[in-house]
Parts: sequence; C-alpha cells; structure tokens
Amino acid sequence: MPYLQHPDFKLHYTSEGRGETAIVLLHGNFGSQRHWSLFCDKLHPSFSAYAVDLRGCGDSGAPQTGYDIETLSEDVFFFINEMGIKSFHLVGHSLGGAVAQQFAATYPEQILSLTLVAPAPAEGLASLQKGGLLNKLYSPTSAFEVISKFGMAKPALTATFKKTMPSLKNNIKLMKMLVDDAIKMDSKALHGFYNTLKTWNGLPLLKKFSFPVLIIHGGLDKVVEAAPLERMAKLISNCRLSQWRNVGHAPQLEKPDAFKHLLDNFILGSTISTTPEMTAPAKKTGLLASIKGWLQKLLSKTG
Repeated sequence: MPYLQHPDFKLHYTSEGRGETAIVLLHGNFGSQRHWSLFCDKLHPSFSAYAVDLRGCGDSGAPQTGYDIETLSEDVFFFINEMGIKSFHLVGHSLGGAVAQQFAATYPEQILSLTLVAPAPAEGLASLQKGGLLNKLYSPTSAFEVISKFGMAKPALTATFKKTMPSLKNNIKLMKMLVDDAIKMDSKALHGFYNTLKTWNGLPLLKKFSFPVLIIHGGLDKVVEAAPLERMAKLISNCRLSQWRNVGHAPQLEKPDAFKHLLDNFILGSTISTTPEMTAPAKKTGLLASIKGWLQKLLSKTG
C-alpha cells in the first residue's frame, strides 16, 4: 500500500490511471479512500485519480491532534506537493466537502474545478446542535459508545447507513465496506471531526471560488439538507447544483454509473446532462432574468 510520511503521521493513499488530468478525491466522516473505488475502477483514460485516507481514517495514521478542517486541508496541501501535482480537479464528499472548500479557497490557483458531493454546507451544520438522526450519527458520545460495545457496532452502524444511504440497504458488499471503515476510524478522529463540523463556517470562502463548481445532493439525504446547499449555490459565481431524486448521502456509491457520467462530463467540460436520477440544475434568478421573463409573457399575450 502506498504511503507518504507526513511530519505527524503516515498518510495512506491510492492512485489510478495515467492520464494528464489529475483528480484528488476526499472521503467523508466514517469513510476511507475506498468510498471512491467504484469511480476509480472505471476511470476515464484521460484521468489520473488520487484518493487519500484522511488522518485517523482508513489506513492512515492517527496523530493526537489535527482533526479540524483547516489542518485537514493542509494535509491535502502536503499530499499534492509530495506527489508533484500542480493543478487538479478537487472532489470532496460530506466532511471531505468541507475540507475541499477550505483547500480550494486557500489555494485557488491550483484548482481547475471543485465538485462537492453531499457536502457539509458552507454555512455550517447548525443541525448538529439539535436532536435527530444527524446529531446521533455525528455525536462522539453516542457513536463511540456504539463502536465500543462488542457485538453491537456492526448492526448499529448497518442500521444507520441503511437510513442515510437507503438505496444500498440490500447491497451486502458495499454495506460491509461502509461498516468496516466506520469501525476502523480512530476515536480521536471521531471526536475531532464532530467538533470541527459543529463550529466550521465556510461562507467567507465562497467568494474566492473563481473556478467551476458542481454540487451534488440526493433527495433522500438525511445527513445534509437541500436548503443550505441551494443557498450556497446562489453565492458561488460559477456553480451548478445537481439534485438527485432517489439517492441518499453517497451518490458515488448509490448510483455509481450516473455519478461517473456526471463527473466525467463536468471535468471534461461537457454540458451536464440530466438523467432519470437527477433533476435539472438549480437556476439563479435576478433582476435581468425577471425582466426577460416578464417581457416574454407580455409578448406571448400581445402576439
């Protein structure tokens, strides 16, 4: 397995493809680089994909500190420098979406495009302060207790993932991978990620996004709500929001072929097409658009 020796820990990653177009993939909370395996297994020939295990996750080491989004972003900076990657397309899922936003705003000159898959919204996860499934999923106390109880971890986590990724509930292979990755996650990462997601706010970062941005969200997602992502998309100058009807919190695993089609087209600069699993991208409205619509209605009545 390939590793890089970070000053604080051993950073594990995988790579696929030899194309000229570099893509860096960041997984979410309770995950690992394996969450991108279905995309990387059928990689477009012009791509080279790099998927990293964040500190405390997968096969990376677990140092005592550094589980805030800003430090995780610097881990990505360390990785691309060590790998000699000058410019690339950045893709982040869930927590990795927040890390991707942080990195893209800090080092915008290196970003060709940014794709956020069911990301932590830029305005933060205020719902962590409330009860419900999201708080239970991310709460370090409840999650750590579940993982610590011998014999209870796998069924409890399986039940949770079936709620957050409903289209995978009958996929035994992928469900096992999700549970195994969650159990493998270090408790320091569990607590650190919860605390940083509870306080992080990326709204000031959005004005630095001068590159194309794609946000993907599933209509059955019980972790991240649609409304804050819709508000976020309107604040980014060059952004497309693709909302998928029958998908939960992990579009790249739940609908891998549709995800690959969408991401390939976005990265290659093609028009994002609508499949049966998607709705049309969100439209931005403004004064000029309103005037145009009013004129069109007027002409239709007088014509």
